[in-house]
This record gives sequence, C-alpha cells and structure tokens, in this order.
Amino acid sequence: MQEVYLLLGSNRGDRDYNLMTACRKISGSIGEIVRISSMYETEPWGFKDDTLFYNLALMVKTKLSPHDLLAEIHRMESEAGRIRDNKASAGDSCACTERSYTSRILDVDILIYGQLILFTDELMIPHPRMHTRRFVLIPLNEIAEGLVHPVFKKPVAELLMACNDSCSVHLVNKK
Repeated sequence: MQEVYLLLGSNRGDRDYNLMTACRKISGSIGEIVRISSMYETEPWGFKDDTLFYNLALMVKTKLSPHDLLAEIHRMESEAGRIRDNKASAGDSCACTERSYTSRILDVDILIYGQLILFTDELMIPHPRMHTRRFVLIPLNEIAEGLVHPVFKKPVAELLMACNDSCSVHLVNKK
C-alpha cells in the first residue's frame, strides 16, 4: 500500500456535493481515505471566474500504480462531467508546459505518491507547482504538516511559510 496525497477541487454546480461524492468514489475505487482536510473556498488560479473553488486534501492508501491512479482519476472526473481539452489531457499532474485553466465540476490532482519522483509526458509526481499554491498547501498542511516534499526535502509547513501566492483561501467547514 502506498500513501498518496490528493487535492480535490470544484467550482461548478454544488461544490460541496461534488467533493463529497468524489471522496466516496475514491474510497470505492482508489483506496482507503486515511485523512481528510477541512474544506476551503479559494480563488481560481490561472484564470478569472466569478465562482470560487472549494478545495480539500486527502491522504489515501492505495494499491494502484501511479499511472493506474491517474487513469482512475480521469475516469471519475469524466463521470462527474469534466471535459478536457488536449492541452490538459493528462490533468494538472501533466508534464505539459502549456496549460489551459478553466472552471470544472471536479478536479483531482496527485500531489505526492510516497517518495516517488516521476517526470514523464503523462504524469509528474510530486505535483510540479504544489509549492507555489496556497490553495494546495493550506489543506495539505492541515493533514500532513510534517510530510517532506520528495524533491525539495522540506516539510509542507515550511513550503507553506515560504509560499508567495497571494490568492485568498478561506475555511468553509472544519472536519
């Protein structure tokens, strides 16, 4: 079993319902949810939209390989109604340098997969931009402040303190 950290986000439809439904599906098809953060309302990152995101972080124990995990995440996102363009075909964990950010019903990103460092055209682990985004670091810090980033060799709490992102992140409900 591998410990995997995921970030879930939604800014379309019933955001709370979308995230809770995704958690149930993750429990059923990916693995046991060991920790779940509070839910946070956050500004869209990389694009403008009137509807803010709801985000939360999970720690999951899974038997899935990184690529099987990504395939299952894409299946779940598609079932929720997410449509990907070819620039974002492999999700935010993609090695693509050009990325189009849009509103979405469900977005699930692989942040960290054990201590694995994987950089391919389809998948980048750890998430290549997680250390630059407060909407990722705040919920992740809540459930894993001492977790050490496999590349930077710094705990999440230290990455959060050093993060220069100015986007707002507000607690919606405490878990």
